[in-house]
Amino acid sequence: MKKIIIIGAGLSGLYLAKLLEDTYDVLILEARDRVGGRAFSIDGHDLGPSWVWPHQPRILRLIKELGLETFEQYTKGEGIYHANTTERFTPSLQHSLRVKGGMQHLCETLSQRTKIRLNHEVITCSDDNDGLVHLQTDKEDFKADIVLNTLPPRVAATLAYEPSLKDDVLDKLQNVPTWMGYIIKVVLVYPKPFWRDAGLSGFVFSHKGPLSEIHDASTSTEGALFGFASAKNAQHVTKELVIEQLVDVFSEEARKYLKVYIQNWNDEKYSATPQDIARLSAHPEYGYALSSFDGKLLFCSTESAFEHGGYLEGSLASAHQIVQKLGV
Repeated sequence: MKKIIIIGAGLSGLYLAKLLEDTYDVLILEARDRVGGRAFSIDGHDLGPSWVWPHQPRILRLIKELGLETFEQYTKGEGIYHANTTERFTPSLQHSLRVKGGMQHLCETLSQRTKIRLNHEVITCSDDNDGLVHLQTDKEDFKADIVLNTLPPRVAATLAYEPSLKDDVLDKLQNVPTWMGYIIKVVLVYPKPFWRDAGLSGFVFSHKGPLSEIHDASTSTEGALFGFASAKNAQHVTKELVIEQLVDVFSEEARKYLKVYIQNWNDEKYSATPQDIARLSAHPEYGYALSSFDGKLLFCSTESAFEHGGYLEGSLASAHQIVQKLGV
């Protein structure tokens, strides 16, 4: 049985392993001490992606297959427009779903049957004369018939390749923006969702304060809010300033938090590069098919998906693109 090594235990890598495990001997190498990649949760609170949508069949099918539960994003009540004044409005939000336990729980469940080496950072990827692809990590060396690189494209471009990637491949990888690579996500946990008692949905558009957009992130046992900020303004995204913003938006109840999590995705070297700090003005036109080493090295991430690029659904779509390329 031929061997495939997958670089990265994010959703694309884990799903690829699932699709290929009956045909290949599959091993995943993951630099972090956890699976999930950009799907990162603490105590069920998502610090990465939170939502899936009814029009995304692959991810919904996978959630069902894994025996996980979804629940609707809370949208009942009014939203708030926060600028020089605070004004209520009736938001029109697209129907979305969350996964009980968080998105990392989905990845952990998916990974249970897969061979994974955590804390193994791939340094060099080489096409040697023996017809195999050799991988040098910070721990040990590996070799495989095929390597599937599922890192975000700009991060994938930072590995050392021998021989070097062709200019067109490298240029493409370096010029595809990492989805949410410029984002800081902040989650604040409360004993209860106090804003709901005031007839509010938790949804906020703000031009005053570190968080530009806020949503209800409550679980079945705790109230929670999450918000987005730009990594360019990281020095202003502090617990103290965020709390003051929420007090201004909601009430003094916002000071009664239990926990605050601040996740700067631009600081995560396995998820983004300094180039990604530039804010995206629109959703990028994702989708590409890249290979090197005479087809023995293939690239796969949500950014390579021709459908739903940037989303969790795109991670699965990109994996299907690779499986089709391999003829499985």
